[in-house]
Amino acid sequence: MAVLVFNALGAPIWVGTWSAVGYLAGNPATISTLIYAQVRRYELYLLIALAVVALAVERADRDAETAVPNLFQAPTQNQDRTVVQGRRPGLGRS
Repeated sequence: MAVLVFNALGAPIWVGTWSAVGYLAGNPATISTLIYAQVRRYELYLLIALAVVALAVERADRDAETAVPNLFQAPTQNQDRTVVQGRRPGLGRS
């Protein structure tokens, strides 16, 4: 019974929301044109902000990769092998 009540309440909200969004997006004399005008006005600043965020995320990702070694990747020639339980793999017990 509760599902029926919530469905009856949620359906008009869902339909009303998306109908309003569709109306505002399709009507040229609405708020969407004002938003579009502001975006066009500040698009250079928005692009610069987006680039700064992308570079910060890339740098944080790169720093995270160097801070924590990938345990699933085979060691390269320049990397030392992992010490497991106080011994090096393949050299027997110490």
